[in-house]
Amino acid sequence: MGYSLEDQVTESGSDQPIANYLDRLLTSGRDFVTAPIRDLLTTASLAPISKRKGLRRIELEGGLAEVFYQLNQQEQKPIVSSLEAFFGSIAVLQSFIPILYLNDPASVTGFKDATMRSTQIMFLLATTDNVRSVAKSKKTITMVSPEWGLIDALASPGRQPDATLELIGALKEAVA
Repeated sequence: MGYSLEDQVTESGSDQPIANYLDRLLTSGRDFVTAPIRDLLTTASLAPISKRKGLRRIELEGGLAEVFYQLNQQEQKPIVSSLEAFFGSIAVLQSFIPILYLNDPASVTGFKDATMRSTQIMFLLATTDNVRSVAKSKKTITMVSPEWGLIDALASPGRQPDATLELIGALKEAVA
């Protein structure tokens, strides 16, 4: 019949929609807190985490700071995203599913791949030029911009988008 299941299940996502949106936001002079939430949601829907090329899901055991240290030891140069990047700290886990960008997620050792029974998971993605362009180091930790972190949180599965929408709603009220 000419139908190929493989065409339907291969990875296809890109982070380019996020980079395009942030570029427009930054050049417009608008503050991201007051920018329309609709734009954030639209951008997140174009670049869902689960569809991005090379995604690796691992079990998160212990704190994010320890994982960050282990990945630095493997010369993965981790870049933190999601709500941790928005809040600017990995001291406390803010995300339901933390996101780290790495040099090569497939070569990471010392972590178990996530299963259906995993209670806490973390997403590992390959660092792209777009991610590097918005990454900033804070002492020994590198994070994406707060805006990129929010979009990644909205683009994540599970309860992460709900928590992020509540946060954005609170931010809008605070500046109103």
